[in-house]
Amino acid sequence: VLGIVPFNYPLFDTVNKFVYSIIAGNAFLVKPPSADPLPVLLFAKLVQEAGFPEKAFSVLTIPGKESDKLVSDRRINVISFTGSTNTGIKVLSIAGVKQFIMEMGGGNPAIVLNDADIDLSASKIVFGITSYSGQRCDAIKLILAEKAIYEELKNKIINELSKVKLGNPWEDAIDMGPLIEPSSVDEMVEAIEDSKKLGGKVIYGGNRLGSTYIEPTLIEVENKEKLFEMKAYKEEIFAPIALITNFEKDDEAIE
Repeated sequence: VLGIVPFNYPLFDTVNKFVYSIIAGNAFLVKPPSADPLPVLLFAKLVQEAGFPEKAFSVLTIPGKESDKLVSDRRINVISFTGSTNTGIKVLSIAGVKQFIMEMGGGNPAIVLNDADIDLSASKIVFGITSYSGQRCDAIKLILAEKAIYEELKNKIINELSKVKLGNPWEDAIDMGPLIEPSSVDEMVEAIEDSKKLGGKVIYGGNRLGSTYIEPTLIEVENKEKLFEMKAYKEEIFAPIALITNFEKDDEAIE
């Protein structure tokens, strides 16, 4: 089994893939994320000290862009992948005949109905936008609010976002840290500009604060037809960005 691990949960995903692979009697290879391989290497040290058969476990510290030969190797029977949709599609296209366990992309909507607790909803939504700086496949990227409570919810989300303190996440008072690398901020800035060109209005945040720091950003979309064209809607932007719009009936929100 080849485990391909993402940067946002490097230890958790490695341990998870390792356990369910070896319990079934498989040898296990892991390709750690290039951005933060150290947790995986430290885990490998524990595996070795525990006496696990050395020939049945390997850590392969190679960049993703050089992994084609590894992924397509016929000695690998299973690929367990967690990462972006684009990378996952590439893995599937070059790997050949294998079994696949694929967790690709995400980005969840929050649907808020008239009878919701607005204060609680706003608090939970902001946590969903800013936790891990939005670098989670279950981060909230779209907020759909029933018309009757839309303005109240929107204003409370803005108020909650204003309380989010950015900085070094090692400090107790900090709520949100940096993104993993400058290119991630670049991608978020591009998504913001794309939304603005399509009629979206930045109602909170949007400002880059350094090479890897950016404010959490909320973009209001009035024209729902344009919503479907926006990069921030169509793609998973792995960053603290969310779109917000309203709906009249439940069926409209689901659609």
